[in-house]
Amino acid sequence: MKTKKSKKIKNPTLSGIISDTIQSEPLINDKENKIIKDNQYLIYKNKNWKKSLPQPKFSTMRSGKAFHSKWSQKMENKYALSKVKEIQKQIEGTRKKSKEDARKCRELNLLKKKENERKGEVVQIIKDTTKIKKMKKKHLRNIEKRDILNY
Repeated sequence: MKTKKSKKIKNPTLSGIISDTIQSEPLINDKENKIIKDNQYLIYKNKNWKKSLPQPKFSTMRSGKAFHSKWSQKMENKYALSKVKEIQKQIEGTRKKSKEDARKCRELNLLKKKENERKGEVVQIIKDTTKIKKMKKKHLRNIEKRDILNY
């Protein structure tokens, strides 16, 4: 079997020189070695924004005491919130009531307006039904049936 011979580069590049020097330098411990290799990889891949790689795991992180408010403080907040909600309900109730009153007033005004219009109209009572049969459609549209007792 033939094996491939490694070719020697006549003009070594800057990255080759840097990698040779980094590999030849002795490192203090494995952690620093890993950080240097990771940084080399990030520089090579042009991912400089990922430089903060070695972060502690969540399980190893220590958290301080959680903030707990006192029971009395919680009850005061609850009472204040209930008061605010009561006031809010009262305001909504007054708003609804005022809207309802305005609506009823509008309806009454419309009824009064219709009654006044009917009182002011000039009315002709047609007793002969044959006249209605002879009328044209345009004229029939203006005819209304009403109660005669009011007149």
